[in-house]
Amino acid sequence: MSFRVDVDLTNPGQFFGCCGLFELASRLDPDATAQFERGGFAVAGREELSALLGRLTVAGLEQINPSDSTASPIRI
Repeated sequence: MSFRVDVDLTNPGQFFGCCGLFELASRLDPDATAQFERGGFAVAGREELSALLGRLTVAGLEQINPSDSTASPIRI
């Protein structure tokens, strides 16, 4: 299974968002691959985007540095 999202690759936020999506996909499927293509970002692996996001929404979140409520990393 795989998914593709339309992105503006000149937008740094969208670029790094794609990197985050791939990070999540690769944790669920170590054999997942990804590539940027004209106007989009494609991930090939076992998870569809909806399944990936569904699993993320039910995951527990742990704030690593409780004293820093604005910039602390989180553990998913």
